Amino acid sequence: MKQWEVKVPIAGHAIVLVEAEDEESAIDKAIEAVTLDDIETWEAVAQFNQGNICYCPQPWEAEAEDVSDED
Repeated sequence: MKQWEVKVPIAGHAIVLVEAEDEESAIDKAIEAVTLDDIETWEAVAQFNQGNICYCPQPWEAEAEDVSDED
């Protein structure tokens, strides 16, 4: 039997807490700061997309939510 090395796409989500002035800056900072320890969920997929079908778990784009205690 043959032995195969298989590269499997991994799709998932990381949650990173950052300080920023606006949502766009928060997303940029999180993308730069994310580590393996920040991964919240992940799954192996055969492919990310085919045509207009996406096989990755949602959300499909970075999202930022203001969780500060300030009013």
